[in-house]
Amino acid sequence: MSQQAMAELEPGMEPIEQYLTFRLDDEVYGIPILSVRSIQVWERTTPLPNTPEHLLGVINLRGAIVPIIDLKRCFGVGESRPGPMSVMIIASVVDQGQARTIGIVADAVETVCDIAAAQRREKTGRSGTIDESAIEGLAEIDERMIILLDIDRLLVEALPNDEAGRYTTPTTNGQ
Repeated sequence: MSQQAMAELEPGMEPIEQYLTFRLDDEVYGIPILSVRSIQVWERTTPLPNTPEHLLGVINLRGAIVPIIDLKRCFGVGESRPGPMSVMIIASVVDQGQARTIGIVADAVETVCDIAAAQRREKTGRSGTIDESAIEGLAEIDERMIILLDIDRLLVEALPNDEAGRYTTPTTNGQ
């Protein structure tokens, strides 16, 4: 929530943030709605050589090359098998002050949830190939748990970097 929006809250009201929720197998995850640029129907990616296995490839989205990440592989819980409900969530992330566009594969999009501080829970330990610091915590909504992700940290850690630690879009044929 922006500083201005938080300042406009009436006394006694707690800040509420909106999250887009999506499903990976039986788990529900959430990312801040302000990070989401679009939701695309699944399309085949162009795989690139010498990239991590969780980087499925890239797509051309309105002239921009967008890397597509498989979160299941990032979390070490299998791999995505796109089906009729599968989508690519296109999000903006910030890496060292630079805005980047990335995509993540989801089995299905659920809804947009309003999450107040009182609904948040501490994160629990989780193993996988991506640092657990990419998980902000948990939220309980209508008796179900949502894993809240720090999309900036998660996807910056999941993408190839140059020697200075900056994200680089893999290219082919020297382009």
